[in-house]
Amino acid sequence: MGLLTQRRLKMLGLVFPSLFLTTGARATPFLPMEITYPPEEGTAGPPPASQAPPPPCAEPSTPQTGPENSRWTLVETLRACLEQSGAAPPLDPISSSNPHAHIPAETQIISERVAALSAQLALLEDQQFSTTTKLTSLTILGLKTGDSLTPRPAFIRSLDRSTPTQSQTSALGAVFFSLNTSFSGRDVLKTTLYSSNQAQEFFSQSQLGNSPSNRGIDTFFPPSRTVWSLIPNSFSLYRLSYQFPATRDLSITVGSKFYPTDIIDTNSFTHPINTYNSWSMVNNLLLTPYSIRLLGGAGAGFDWRINQGPVSVRGVYIARRGGEAGSSSPNASGGLFAPPYQGSAELEFSERWSSSNSLTLRLQYTHSDSSGIEQDVLGVNAEVLLGKVGLFGRYGHAWAIADPGINPLPFGDGDAGSFRAQLFQAGVAVQDLGIERSLFSAAISQPFITNLRPAPGILPRAQTNLEAFYRIPLSANLYLTPTLMTIFNPNNRADQPSLVQGFLRLTFLY
Repeated sequence: MGLLTQRRLKMLGLVFPSLFLTTGARATPFLPMEITYPPEEGTAGPPPASQAPPPPCAEPSTPQTGPENSRWTLVETLRACLEQSGAAPPLDPISSSNPHAHIPAETQIISERVAALSAQLALLEDQQFSTTTKLTSLTILGLKTGDSLTPRPAFIRSLDRSTPTQSQTSALGAVFFSLNTSFSGRDVLKTTLYSSNQAQEFFSQSQLGNSPSNRGIDTFFPPSRTVWSLIPNSFSLYRLSYQFPATRDLSITVGSKFYPTDIIDTNSFTHPINTYNSWSMVNNLLLTPYSIRLLGGAGAGFDWRINQGPVSVRGVYIARRGGEAGSSSPNASGGLFAPPYQGSAELEFSERWSSSNSLTLRLQYTHSDSSGIEQDVLGVNAEVLLGKVGLFGRYGHAWAIADPGINPLPFGDGDAGSFRAQLFQAGVAVQDLGIERSLFSAAISQPFITNLRPAPGILPRAQTNLEAFYRIPLSANLYLTPTLMTIFNPNNRADQPSLVQGFLRLTFLY
């Protein structure tokens, strides 16, 4: 160690010339400490420790446990001397106090900074696309196969729907891309594009629900349609709507293309994304007419949760051809206030006693004019969750008037005129059955119970749909869902063969 360093250390004693050590009742001047070093070669070493005992204040208050404690030992020694003398100004409180006392405070500051950075990182990862827009995707891959339970393939048609053919296994692929943009954190602009390989399937290719009086896609009674059929094979606009809060309890939705089921007739156990595949299980077909539910339209809706309590009131109006100023078809209108359209209202009571026990009851009303049929519909939509078991169901009753020449029932007898129709659906769901986060569910539905008179020689019988699925989580974003669907008394005819279809579906949510 150099001479300059030795001189600096020796001057340490000069900083406190008035310090005293107390030994019993006698005060002894504290002389500048002499720092000794290993003797150089050829010189005498320091005197033995027995000849120069250390002063009491030089004994550290904390025993040394290693070389790393030498700095803390020096600080403690100086502080002990100051406390015993009381005659000199204290050392700087920060440097003289135990440095370990400041570690928890510094650790807290560092932890808070790390937590803030983690929150910002999580937010960026969640939004990903931009600071205001989140990109999500739904992708469906599946295999479908079906046939009649009796050897009568009369319902299966080729592409031109003219030549009967045998049922074949088909592969389905569909994708939905959604951009959800928020400008305030409470609003959302929804833009969704979709496309598919336009795969055919047994149920949708059958002639169920097709009546000679139907107006193209405006089939009023489509008992065999599934959720993933009739998706175009090029990217098209599926949804464009804007939802914003008018008050704390009221949100408004406006859009050039959205769906009545965005606002009303939802059910926790029948969501089309990852539960049932048949429209007769997903929604009330009377309350939400097929053409509007399938193709959407322009309009507005609201959702009012009164005082953030258990009661909510909702309403929606949608015109399917709301973007048209007119129509070249003699059987179709256009614009926001012309058919096909529907206006609906829903009153909901929802009470949750715990995370696994709840009750939701919805009372519904719809006035619609589509497919040449004007109707008023009353409906009920209910669901109960008791632990891991859920019960759900729907009921609808319609009072309808058909235009001249229109009969929604295939093989009906003449014009329908005024008629009534009913629908019911009931099902059960079991969570975590065998596999954690799995869901098993089965339901029965009669989508069109009517007093319409069939054509001569036809035995009427209400069509009955059965469907069951088991959803298996493969990861947080991937589900495998095998499904079995059956239709008894197709087209409300007892003399028609029962139909069955299997569907193995992979659902990607990311």
